[in-house]
Amino acid sequence: MSAQNASSRFAKAAVITGVSLALGLAFNHFFYDKLPGLAFPVFVALIVAGLFAVSGFTRQRISRPAKWLLAPLALFSVNCELQQRTTSGGHELRERLLISHAGHPLQRTSMPNC
Repeated sequence: MSAQNASSRFAKAAVITGVSLALGLAFNHFFYDKLPGLAFPVFVALIVAGLFAVSGFTRQRISRPAKWLLAPLALFSVNCELQQRTTSGGHELRERLLISHAGHPLQRTSMPNC
């Protein structure tokens, strides 16, 4: 294995690790002990941006069928946020459940069903 090939592999691994770490920190910021809301479609957009960043750096083309899957992904992520906003009484019910289960940390941090 040549030195150039090894440095290229290290650079690819560093980019993938950096994007993964950034997405992990964004997930922690957006979702830890919070209701998803608008953060869910924003996080999905960050994942897609990370996908294109890694594919651009590694010079790997994303296949056309995979690109077609981005449209339903965006639709469903926005739908989850809109469903949470338009559900009548959903926030009040969630707040009552969070208060009634305040002693259980897993109940407090669970995400609502979308």
